[in-house]
Amino acid sequence: MVTRAQMAVFVKRALDYKQNEKSTGQVQEVLNLVNKERAKAGVSPLSLASDVTNVAQVKAEDMMDNNYFSHTSPKYGDPFEMLNHFGIHWTAAGENIAAGQTTPESVMASWMASTGHRENILNPDFKEIGIGFTKGGTYRYYWVQTFIKR
Repeated sequence: MVTRAQMAVFVKRALDYKQNEKSTGQVQEVLNLVNKERAKAGVSPLSLASDVTNVAQVKAEDMMDNNYFSHTSPKYGDPFEMLNHFGIHWTAAGENIAAGQTTPESVMASWMASTGHRENILNPDFKEIGIGFTKGGTYRYYWVQTFIKR
């Protein structure tokens, strides 16, 4: 016989799995859209880096969990301090954040319409990207792109 507590754990794990599955699809679609924009601009594609994606995902979840929207995390500091905190060595880095957009297409349209965000996406110095996405909290959708050159 399964207890209520065991059933609650099972349901939570199933929901977490579904969220992770959806996040993976969102991340891949954002990567595809980034590299399409870079190709149009004659810039080489970015590689998705798992360690940098971990940082971007932590940042997205940190913004949701701690109810803020800023490049500076109350826990990890600015994006550069955050990369250092997670042991990522970089020579150039940048970060794009967004909240509220419901699809990869809508968040990319927002970023491409903003000069600073567009510059990060099209920066030929950046070679790798990490992408974070989570649902919940005040803005319901949180997106993070972390760009680096090692």
